[in-house]
Amino acid sequence: GDDDDGDDDDGDGDDVAVDDYENGLTTSAIIGPKGGKLKIKDKGPKKDEDGSKLHAALSVELKIPKDALDVEEEISMRVSGYFLSELIIAFAPGGLDFAEDARLKIRLERDRVDLDAATLYGVHTTHTGETEVVLVEVEAKGSGDVILNVRVPGFSRYSLGE
Repeated sequence: GDDDDGDDDDGDGDDVAVDDYENGLTTSAIIGPKGGKLKIKDKGPKKDEDGSKLHAALSVELKIPKDALDVEEEISMRVSGYFLSELIIAFAPGGLDFAEDARLKIRLERDRVDLDAATLYGVHTTHTGETEVVLVEVEAKGSGDVILNVRVPGFSRYSLGE
């Protein structure tokens, strides 16, 4: 289509080989003063090795609000790791600052959640290698699925721990 919202409109990001969890899934878009979003969806494996059904989908969405950027930038997002504890979300260009925080929303189905969501925190690694803890707003669903919301004031790398 003619939209420039950064979505994977043709859905080709949905079939992911296991190697991709280490290398990461990547998307990018040109985003400017109008704002925009980047989204990566991974349906995950449907069955375990023993044939039991898995609930292992993941979606990661970055929303950049209107007027957060004053010029157009090519923004990229890479998501690597399979389980919540391994998840690393890297953004480029490093050092980019937003006038208003972008919002990162991560949704994991229960079979990828290997940390206690109640004690979860985020770690922001700047492009210069410094680290700081960031607040993660956690929504635990009755199904065991977890939704994480993180405010992103600028770009570098985010990972999760407990």
